[in-house]
Amino acid sequence: MHYREALPKDVDGITSIHVVGGQQAYADILPAEYLEGVMPSEKSDLWRSRLSECIDRTKISVTVAEEANDLAGFACFLFDEEQVFGTYLHNIYVDKRYQRRGVASGLLAAGIESFHTSWREQLVHLLVFAKNAPARAFY
Repeated sequence: MHYREALPKDVDGITSIHVVGGQQAYADILPAEYLEGVMPSEKSDLWRSRLSECIDRTKISVTVAEEANDLAGFACFLFDEEQVFGTYLHNIYVDKRYQRRGVASGLLAAGIESFHTSWREQLVHLLVFAKNAPARAFY
């Protein structure tokens, strides 16, 4: 598995992993109308914005995992979302084909390793739905 900074060319792969992973993870948590009708375009817009050429890399870090040029997952950290709790792990998703292979742990480690030195000293936090048992178990 290879870990690297996300590039604008990764937008479709990241969007797909985010949408499919979200639909699977939140099927019993969020309304189907949102998951099927709203989320795909919402996440497409989000990732087109996040991975644009003019992104401020001092505010966001997106790391991808890939194997043989196939995106396996991604992690997105926001640096100035909340001052009190430090860096915010906003998203981490792994394609179902690559789950249970240590990819999520690798994304966390590689993502944090890519931070500027000053950000590595900050806390990292995240939010997880209480009903999302697999995510709670991982963290």
